[in-house]
Amino acid sequence: CYLLGEGAERENLLRAAKDAGIADRLFLTGFLENPYAVLSRCDWFVCCSHREGFSSAAAEALICGVPVVTVDLPGMREILGEDEPGGIICDNNDQALYACLCDALRRTSAPLREQAKKRGAFFDKEKAVQAIEKYLLAL
Repeated sequence: CYLLGEGAERENLLRAAKDAGIADRLFLTGFLENPYAVLSRCDWFVCCSHREGFSSAAAEALICGVPVVTVDLPGMREILGEDEPGGIICDNNDQALYACLCDALRRTSAPLREQAKKRGAFFDKEKAVQAIEKYLLAL
């Protein structure tokens, strides 16, 4: 399990991993200049935020072809797409997230990676610029 970035909970995460006996399988990378090298090799991207605006990290996971497991936050249904083709959305609580993670780990991620990659194409820079221009010109 890779946790990318820095945060105030680092020591608590390390202690919890040690207590659970999984410290040897948890990698806290800290800040990475290029997180996509790690992200693109992951089976799943997990967003467990309690609050979030547009999750650029979830969109970046899809662009890398990595399916997303996320709690139900504003904007996530729009990011993942209709019927959640880019991943799994669960209720915003610890028990629901745990159940979704267990479900995700039982699945073969290859078909979901293809769906995630297709959904990630929606965030193509050129397409986004064209959509914004089209919207502005229609005003």
